[in-house]
Order: sequence, then structure tokens, then C-alpha cells
Amino acid sequence: MSIYASTYYNAGNTGTPSSPATHNEINTDKMKINDVNNPNNPYVTPSVKLSEEDIKRGQERLDTIINPFGTFNKVAKKDTSIAKNETVDNLDDVTVDTKQILHYGNYFVKTDS
Repeated sequence: MSIYASTYYNAGNTGTPSSPATHNEINTDKMKINDVNNPNNPYVTPSVKLSEEDIKRGQERLDTIINPFGTFNKVAKKDTSIAKNETVDNLDDVTVDTKQILHYGNYFVKTDS
């Protein structure tokens, strides 16, 4: 992994910004991040198999759903002012016209227009 640091000094005027910047490469670690089979690689941890219960519990605790069609925030109860055809109960069915999502027993209402 390499980190690039910029140096912005004029010759003779230490600390004075100049242009263009000079880039110095600082090698902080010789190990490759993509070396997933190396047990000493600090950037990769072993995968964990989640149970169906773990996944369900995580889904039930969601506060916000963000997808290409907008941001939906969790609300205490169903918004009855939103039409039935603007409410979906499957994340695969969300469209640009969706205003409310029923997901694992919780309602999420679109916050951006």
C-alpha cells in the first residue's frame, strides 16, 4: 500500500505554497492488500457465515433504505395518505413512483422527491 503526500514548497522559502505540487511516495506497507490468503494481512479478515436469524435481525433493525430511487426513512406507522399503488412490500418492486416500503414489518417513507 502506498500513500502519496504532496509537498508545496518554493525553493528557498520553506513553508510557502507553490505550484505545481511535488508528489513523494511513502511506502507504509510492503504487503499486498489483495493477498487474501496471507493470514498476516491486517487488511483482510476471514469471512463470516451469517445465519438466517442474524440476517433477519439486521433487516428488522434498519433505520434507512437508500436505493437508486431515493432515500426511505423508517416511520412509526404506515402513512395512510400514501396510495396503495405507491407502497411496495418487496425491495425488488421499488420504482421511481414508490413513496412507501413495507420491509420486515416496518414502514419506510421516501424523504426526497
